[in-house]
Amino acid sequence: MLHSSRLYVRLTFSLAALLCWTLLCGARAQRSSAGISAGTGPIVLTDLQLRAFEFFWFEAHPSTGLVKDRAGNVRGDDYTVASVASSGFGLAALPVGVEHGWIRREQGERRALTTLRFVRDRLAHEHGWLFHFVDRKTGERVWKSEVSSIDTGLFLAGALLAGEYFGGEVKKLAGDLYRRV
Repeated sequence: MLHSSRLYVRLTFSLAALLCWTLLCGARAQRSSAGISAGTGPIVLTDLQLRAFEFFWFEAHPSTGLVKDRAGNVRGDDYTVASVASSGFGLAALPVGVEHGWIRREQGERRALTTLRFVRDRLAHEHGWLFHFVDRKTGERVWKSEVSSIDTGLFLAGALLAGEYFGGEVKKLAGDLYRRV
């Protein structure tokens, strides 16, 4: 049993960072192989990465960058609840999409800025800690959800990864949000 919330957050950051780094390294290896384009490689792995990326890209609200907690598998839906953790994974997915060539670097950076600015300026928080579930259009807390160390940790891990990848204002915003906690 973990008795320290700091240790718990560190473990969460470490696991999220390892997952994101593994996906990013796979994308870089495919890009740098002689004669292999960003869209080729082991078919199952590439397909899995693309499907995961597409969820985080297409299920993010265009004005907030907040990503749905879940979505319909076969057809679209009108689900409006976002998870702060899912939004963090969405930030971590942006470098993967860029490295694979699925989106342009400018698109990824613009999405990261949209998300980070919204979270910094408009998303409710308690001393920097974020609520688990929020409305993806407005950022309002839903279902009386709790302030979540796990979701906040996963969000920050994605924000910091995007900050390191894109640099500049993205890195500054990610650092500001991290220090706010």
